[in-house]
Amino acid sequence: MQNTSCPKNKKYIDMNIRSNNFLFINILLFLLLIPGVIWSKKANLSGLDSIILEVNSIITYISNQVGLPRYLIQKGLSFLLITSPIWIIVGYELFETRRRRRNDQNVSSIARIKFSDGYKNADIWYYVFSTLKGQFAFITVLLTIGLSRYNPKFLLAVNEFLLSTTHDYIKDLSRFNTIIVFAIILLCLDFTAFFAHWLEHKVPMIWDWHEFHHSATEMTIFNIFRVLPLEEVFHGLLLQPLNFTANTLLLDTYLLNGDIIPLSMYIVFEGYILFVGYFGHSNTKIIYPRTVNWILMSPGIHWIHHSTKPEHFDSNLGVVFSIWDRLFGTYLDDSHIADIPSYGVTGTDYNKYHPLYAFTVLPIIKFKRRVKKILTVSSLAK
Repeated sequence: MQNTSCPKNKKYIDMNIRSNNFLFINILLFLLLIPGVIWSKKANLSGLDSIILEVNSIITYISNQVGLPRYLIQKGLSFLLITSPIWIIVGYELFETRRRRRNDQNVSSIARIKFSDGYKNADIWYYVFSTLKGQFAFITVLLTIGLSRYNPKFLLAVNEFLLSTTHDYIKDLSRFNTIIVFAIILLCLDFTAFFAHWLEHKVPMIWDWHEFHHSATEMTIFNIFRVLPLEEVFHGLLLQPLNFTANTLLLDTYLLNGDIIPLSMYIVFEGYILFVGYFGHSNTKIIYPRTVNWILMSPGIHWIHHSTKPEHFDSNLGVVFSIWDRLFGTYLDDSHIADIPSYGVTGTDYNKYHPLYAFTVLPIIKFKRRVKKILTVSSLAK
């Protein structure tokens, strides 16, 4: 049963857009997330090699001074950077709670986890599963029924084609054209993410996977980890070719030519994705002024996307830019937040079982049921 000691949707940190400190606070929180973005992208961007080498030399120096193993210090730093969005946001929420002289600590994103339907503290389980999955490739293969094995083969073929057809052209671009081309690639990346999200809500088989993300009945920062491996494979097939173009073809070529502007653009772009992803699922409502909303997605309006109200279904599908939702008629502004009755998906199977079963076995069962249903319909149509 849902714990009703803390009413849904009634307690949150409301970032006042009329505050003189609003812009400063947002920029500060965004900048605090940037080191985590750089660290998470270090394996994919050779342009970051010099930064990583400098960090490694500092780690070696500290290891020699304090007598701790270098490996231990490196893992500790990696853990701090990767988890930085969590403790930055929770720290901010607790700070705001105290500053506004509220005694109720249930406004914290982590505290709200206990009020979510389903298994107690399920989001903590899903965070652990997400972390373990990233450490052991064979787990992903098992959880995707082997489909993840085909992903690298597809991507390798696409990458080889892109390298052979575009590398020489990119190398000869002027600095101005470089910025234009890279800006277009980032726009294409954001549109592809919007389109993938739209498909997740419109295609029943893909919705079976995405429903897991919407099963959370409270908005907390841990909701961002409610993503099934099968859904990640789907995202990889759509987004990876453009990611490869941005990372390997463009950034590496530009950096060899001494142009760091595209790298800065990419880090800001990825940083904003992280910013919106965490704050959009947190218990902190951040709404930008209307002029900014015409371009960027306010993190707070993502709450509407998770609403159980039918009028809110399939809205605010974008990540960085709001233009795609406006063009396709799926944008709902912050005035609809007051109409949110609750969050999640009513009666979802993902909240009926232990998190281990819901994360591993249930998605495969739903996948097999959906395939069987499609085959049955196809046979009847013949």
